[in-house]
Parts: sequence; C-alpha cells; structure tokens
Amino acid sequence: MRIRKDLDDRAARAMVDALTECVRRCVISTQPEVVSRILVLVEDPDAQINQFAEVIRTDAALTGRLLKLANSAHFSQRGGVTTIERACVLIGLDRIRSLSLGFYLSRSAGSPTDALARRIWGESVYRACLMEQLAEHTGAAPKSEAFLVGLAMDSGVPLMPRLVAGYAPALAESLSPTELYEHERSSFECTHADVGEAIARVWNLPEVLSSPIARHHTEPAIGGEARTTTGRLHLLAYYAGMVRLQTERAEPVSDAPAADIAARHLGIDAEALAGIVRDSVASYRQLIGIFSEVADDIEGIGRLAERSHRLLNSEVDRMVLQTPGVDAPAVHRVMLGGSQVELHSIGASARAYLCDSQGRRLVAYEFTLGEASAEQVASALGLHAEDASHAGKLEALLDRLAA
Repeated sequence: MRIRKDLDDRAARAMVDALTECVRRCVISTQPEVVSRILVLVEDPDAQINQFAEVIRTDAALTGRLLKLANSAHFSQRGGVTTIERACVLIGLDRIRSLSLGFYLSRSAGSPTDALARRIWGESVYRACLMEQLAEHTGAAPKSEAFLVGLAMDSGVPLMPRLVAGYAPALAESLSPTELYEHERSSFECTHADVGEAIARVWNLPEVLSSPIARHHTEPAIGGEARTTTGRLHLLAYYAGMVRLQTERAEPVSDAPAADIAARHLGIDAEALAGIVRDSVASYRQLIGIFSEVADDIEGIGRLAERSHRLLNSEVDRMVLQTPGVDAPAVHRVMLGGSQVELHSIGASARAYLCDSQGRRLVAYEFTLGEASAEQVASALGLHAEDASHAGKLEALLDRLAA
C-alpha cells in the first residue's frame, strides 16, 4: 500500500480524483437546492430579504433552527421573532449563508447517532467560530468565508473509517490535530484533508474555500500567503486547524493555544489571542444548539416554522420590498430596536428602509407623512422600539418631515 507522504503531486491528484468519485457515489449527498439558491442570492447585490425568506421557508427544519437562533438570548428580542424576514435581518445575510451551508453539511457529514460524527461536528462548529473571530480581528479575510472553511475543514474525519481500512484505532488515541494528520500521512494513502477536498469538490465549493480546506494542515510559507483571500484563509485555517480541544467539550485546552504559531503566522500576540479565543468560545456556545440533530423538539420546530410561514404570508402584502431608488434628496438615519432605519421624504410621502449592519437596505415601507406614528413605522419594518429615546427620535423626525 502506498502512503500519503510518499505520493508525488501527480499521484496525489489522482488519489483525490478517485476519492471524489467515491464520495460522490456513496458518502455525501450533492449540495441541496436550498443552499445553492442561497449562495446565488448572496452574490446578487440586488437580492432582497424576501427572496431569502422564500428560499429558506421551503425547508422547515432549517427555518426552525434559524428562528431558534434569532429568538436566543444573544439577540434579546422582546416579543419573540416569528417571521423569517426578521430572523434574516437579525442574523445577517452573510451568517445566513454560513449557517445554511453548515446545517446541510452537518446532515451529510455523518449519521446524527454516530458519536464520532457528532464530536467532530461540534469541534468544527468551534473552529468555524474561531476562524470568524480571527478574520474579524486581523481583517485578513471575509468572516463568512472564514466561518465556512472552519465548518468544513475536518469534515473528512468521520468518513475516514468508512474509506480507509484500519483507520478507526487512530481515533481512540489522544492525538492532537497535527499528530493525527501526521499519523495519517505516515500510515495511509490519504488524509482527512484529502477527503475534505473531495467533499468540497462534490459540493462545488469555490477554490477560495476548497483550497484552505485541503491545505489546513500544510504550513504556509512565512510572508508568502497574504496576497490573496485564498492565501489569507489558508493562514487562518492552519492556525485554527491545529488548536487542540478538550475531550469532553469542543473548547480549547488553554486560554491562548499555540500562541507561537499565532504570533509567527498571524502577527497576534498572546494577550490579543486570549481575547479572540474568549470571543470564539462565547460564539460557539451560542451557535452549537442550532446544529443539534437530536436534542431539538422536531415537532415543536415544525409548528413554529408553520406559524412563521403563515405570518410571513399575511405580512408580505403590506411590505414594499424593492431596491432603493435615488429620488430622495436627503437621507435621515436613526437607530430603532438595535437596527438602523433610513428615512427618505418624497413629496408628501416618505419611505423608511430597514438596513443591515453593512448599511444594505433590506425592507422598505412607504407611508404618508403625518399619518404614520413611529410605532407604526417600526411595526411595518418588523422592529420593536425597546429604547424610548430611540422611538422619540424617530417620532421627532417624522414630525419635522411632516411640517
């Protein structure tokens, strides 16, 4: 039997080609239509929140998990979130993409009753959170792409016992991620990184994602990887992939793990690294529940999804969802319910826009000046005016425009 470390580039490519066909035939399902449509929408700058909602609501399980996240303590929404539009606004479109793909990847990576698959998936959710925090701190790469690479980088591990004879005993040893990878290279024809690359091919992931997934245990050259997004994601993935996690839960064994690697490759000192790790653990604890395949009350989630769909249908008639025009001479901005609202006056009428954290307009509501209160505008945009001072600012702005 050939072993991975002895394969030249040509033999390695042939091996991954063969793995890809094996994965395509019998292990991983093709990318679901829901995810494909979401990925297309994210790349469309003119896509509106109702388009995302229409796609997401075709999958009750995904709908339920996103609503569960939007109703969590992290977002602190008074009265609860019952519409997919509002959930998308709160969570953010980039995270919607990441969570949607991650949800389907969790279904495909292994049986939910498989202890190994569940353990590796929990670790992958943590590495995704760590990648996201690293991307935010360094500014090296888009957070959503970093999150996806973290989710998928170890997706090949649960499949190794099914694809490689004699692999299972290696998982019984207390090996670090780097030690496990080196054991694979020295003992078998392929590594879990190779299987991850095959999965990425089957899922038609772009190179900016598939390359860091395939190379996350290959040390980058110092100073040679920072020119492209793909290279910078590789830098982040190399660090995140080597962090050793606790056996009983998917959190780091130390406050600033592999600090020397973070300093050498990412320019992050130990103090800053400890802060990043704390934030990633907090994010992980918040998100891990959305990917639970057995702990959720599926029947309850189905009822919640059905209710959200009914409310969505009743609300859409009174919402004007369109790409913003350019006819407003001035833009007024105010915070309401933790979200930014833009208000444009157009003659005797006005148009209010709900914006995401990047300033993109998501939901529009047209009304006649002098006939709509701040509470009515907030309700039309799916917001709750929790801060009385913010509601007062919007009311004062409406009065001034109506004068």
